[in-house]
Amino acid sequence: MLKPLPIILMIYYIHSKNSSRDHLMPRFIEIGLIFSLVGDLLLMSNEDTSFIVGTVFFMIAHIIYILGFKMGDQIK
Repeated sequence: MLKPLPIILMIYYIHSKNSSRDHLMPRFIEIGLIFSLVGDLLLMSNEDTSFIVGTVFFMIAHIIYILGFKMGDQIK
């Protein structure tokens, strides 16, 4: 029941600290965290379909993280 709480807190932190930035890296990380949250919520279910869909959400989240961190390298 408390498993999604850390991700919710990270989404809140990223959203509150990085809202005034001009680049998209924090937005990509925030979107990735939202996909991870949905994946966590789906994995809490006992259905096989929820497990597969949750795993797909985690895969999409990791692709978004890669894009976001790659974009961060270009900003420096």
